Amino acid sequence: MRHAASAVAVFIGAYCARESAALAEPLTGSLTVERALGAEACPDQQALVTEVEQIAGAPILSGTGAADVTLALRITPATPSGFSAVLVVSGKRNGERTLDDVGPGCDVLARGLAVTIAILLEAGPGAVPEPPKPPEPPGPPPVPWWRKYYLLPAIEAPPPVPAEDEGIPPIVASIGATYDSATLSSDAVGLTLGVDTYIKYVSFGVGFVWLPKEQRDLNTFHVDYAYAGGRVRACARDPFIEQFGISACARFSAGRRTATLVNELTDAHDDNHGAYLSLGPQVEISRRLVGPFGIYADVAADFPLLQADLTVADPVGGTVIDDPEHVVSIDIGIGVRFWLEPPRPETKREKGVR
Repeated sequence: MRHAASAVAVFIGAYCARESAALAEPLTGSLTVERALGAEACPDQQALVTEVEQIAGAPILSGTGAADVTLALRITPATPSGFSAVLVVSGKRNGERTLDDVGPGCDVLARGLAVTIAILLEAGPGAVPEPPKPPEPPGPPPVPWWRKYYLLPAIEAPPPVPAEDEGIPPIVASIGATYDSATLSSDAVGLTLGVDTYIKYVSFGVGFVWLPKEQRDLNTFHVDYAYAGGRVRACARDPFIEQFGISACARFSAGRRTATLVNELTDAHDDNHGAYLSLGPQVEISRRLVGPFGIYADVAADFPLLQADLTVADPVGGTVIDDPEHVVSIDIGIGVRFWLEPPRPETKREKGVR
């Protein structure tokens, strides 16, 4: 079997080393090596002497005194592969040993020969040679020539900019016209004023709405309806759209409705008034045009929470005009808007530019 010579030699060496530990001195020897044609890969005399003495830990083959044992080694190529070694021993030790190895190299046979010679010379276990160092890991592959011409140099990312204080939120004022379908007895047109303050994701606003007159004409008299009230709202908005924005809002309205019946023949009249509360959603679109100036448009649905009765009667004829209750009122508005942004504190970056 392959490596048989090495395995047998190592086993014998371990056993004999224990038996010969009590000996005071190992035997000395002289070694001659003959390599036949084709066995040049096997060690020569100097290589074997060095390895045997490394095992023994003493110059047992290179001493200057008379040798106790003479060793003659011949190494020949084996058939069909490998190598064969014949070791003839004479002197204080006599005999002949044959070691074979199937190859393909001669390293295993050379190690077996060194151990066998050390055992024959009764050399104790010396300093075992250090195992060969493992090969160093391969380095990075060479840089292709084209990378010097077609790759851009690495650019370091800029450090993150710390958040700066943006100051107080911007304030927006608006004025516009509104169409209301059912806050009064029928549809009416009026005026709205509003102020909103914006932060990143939401805005909050207060406003005033005025429906000055909605007239209902009858035979000899007419009824004038009016409304004035205030509104508050909260809106969710897209923080990443500056010039054009859309907001979804919820708003609450509270005001006072009035109804005045006037007899056109006698100029007699009857007045009534009452509170009006409503709650509903609103959608608004706004666009900032030039500087602080912009426009807006909105649509809302107001659901009445409280509608005081506005029934009036003709003092002359006694005709009673009832106030119908409405389930929902649709409100559509359009107007102009002004972004009133107060001066914000200078950022660290802006201070560094000056």
